[in-house]
Amino acid sequence: MTEKQIAELLKQTGEIDKDIKLSSAERTVHRALKRIKLRRAQEKTLAPIKTFEELPEIKKLIEYQQAKGSSYKKILSEIRRFLDHLKTIPNLPEAYLRPISWTEDETAKEIIVKFLAWVRSRNVTVYLGKQALRRLFEALGRPDLAKNPLLVCKRSDLRPPSGTIERKDYLDIQEYKSMRERANEFERLVTDLHITLGCREGYNKQSGLLGLRWENVHWDRNSIDVWETKTQKSGILWTDCPLDLFFPDLPERLKKYWESKGLPKEGLIFDMTGIDLLNLWKSKGVPRAHDARHTHATWCRNMGFEGELVIGEYDGRTGKGKGILGVGWANPEVYFSRYGRVTESRKQEARKQALERFQTLFNHDESYFKLPRLKAEYR
Repeated sequence: MTEKQIAELLKQTGEIDKDIKLSSAERTVHRALKRIKLRRAQEKTLAPIKTFEELPEIKKLIEYQQAKGSSYKKILSEIRRFLDHLKTIPNLPEAYLRPISWTEDETAKEIIVKFLAWVRSRNVTVYLGKQALRRLFEALGRPDLAKNPLLVCKRSDLRPPSGTIERKDYLDIQEYKSMRERANEFERLVTDLHITLGCREGYNKQSGLLGLRWENVHWDRNSIDVWETKTQKSGILWTDCPLDLFFPDLPERLKKYWESKGLPKEGLIFDMTGIDLLNLWKSKGVPRAHDARHTHATWCRNMGFEGELVIGEYDGRTGKGKGILGVGWANPEVYFSRYGRVTESRKQEARKQALERFQTLFNHDESYFKLPRLKAEYR
């Protein structure tokens, strides 16, 4: 085949628009075939599909969430609603209607803006919407898009524009005591440990409760090191978190569980998925496993512990923290504003103490509060 014939054939494919030399023909043909193959694969991917769950990108999202042991129904619901919303927008390019096409940078940026505008228009919490889009981008292999500044969650994202959602996110001691009576031995071990440490759930099995490892248990001092990946960029290792903070027999029960597992020297303590842990709490009437961290913080605050003891000693230079009363907080403000609640009984007790102390002082030296005395002090 002559150079002219090769060039003519390539022109017919639409892959080149000029004559080429025979020496470069082979490379050009390979590139052309590669482009054709990719285009055909994309056309096949974008072919009509009967159900939402059959979309390849949605399958990837489900597999991604299942691998983490996390629930995916709420995330799928958000994505499905958004796709239905896009269909109502006139003259919208086809690329916007399928998540598989969002991985192109420009399209993805526009999708993020449209998605956030849509979420806010529904007068609901923005947090779940941002989380859904982040998880989808992660499942599609685009962590760079998942970390887009627009998808960074803020405190204001946790409440709808119309106002704060009121929900009791911690358990009173009596509520937890009642819950324990309905739990078996293993369930009590898991929930007691979760509340004692005040750690996150660790759905990725790398940190938090489900990331606890046998090699990090210190039997000689009844403590454990807890790795938390969510806080700070590189995560924090909270060392020597006490196991006997609330339940004196918890170290002994954990040791019996260790013995029943064959005294492993290392490895994960719990062979559970995130869904298993979530279902355990739900079966006891607690809607979110993360309420365990709120409960830990609230108990500590209402027992009268100083804030700096609950927050722990975080060293920004080493990325480690001393867990004085369990897993702490790198940002002290978050402990006071989001986790450690003041219970109603504690508020009433504080008001009663304030009145008693004031009356004692007032009756002891009533003349101190008289105006002439105060004026005399400032002459």
